[in-house]
Amino acid sequence: MPREALEEKEAEELLEHGAEALGDEKTPRHVVVHASTGAGLWELAESEKAELIVFGSDYRTASGAVMPGTSAQKMLTGGPVAVAVAPAEYRSQDGEIKTIGVLPEADGDDAAFQTAKGLADALGATLADSPQGADLLVVGSSPASPKGHVNLSARAGYAIETANTPVIAVPRGTQVKFSKPGLVQRVAAKV
Repeated sequence: MPREALEEKEAEELLEHGAEALGDEKTPRHVVVHASTGAGLWELAESEKAELIVFGSDYRTASGAVMPGTSAQKMLTGGPVAVAVAPAEYRSQDGEIKTIGVLPEADGDDAAFQTAKGLADALGATLADSPQGADLLVVGSSPASPKGHVNLSARAGYAIETANTPVIAVPRGTQVKFSKPGLVQRVAAKV
């Protein structure tokens, strides 16, 4: 079997396992074959009108730390969709989300706050008074970012680099809506 066909088969099996873990075997799945994984995911996000892509941390990351890999970094620098990054080995931890912290940008864009509020409602969690110590952090995009795209300010980038909880970076002016609470709860439990 040619190498590309073998890799595609392995990717399909991995996606099948993910759908089973979510408890929804009808979940749409896509294998992206592209010279650049980040660029391929960007194209897929646009074609599917995705609102959020979830990544694990880079494979060399210490347990509990958040380190976006190359593909996640591509999406965090101008990508058209919110980006979530889970800490390394998060799946083996408790992973319960009771509090959500928000780090909005200071220019009045409330997309991060509205996203955090909607997710808190879907999970039965509360918004934390401070981003520190929360079980999940939502950060806004830089005021210099075009509407609908993610770009991190130095402050947001530092918050992600020092996080030990899942982080969601929200596109400028674009709230991520969590319309399927049951699915959100399953994803939160499985990440």
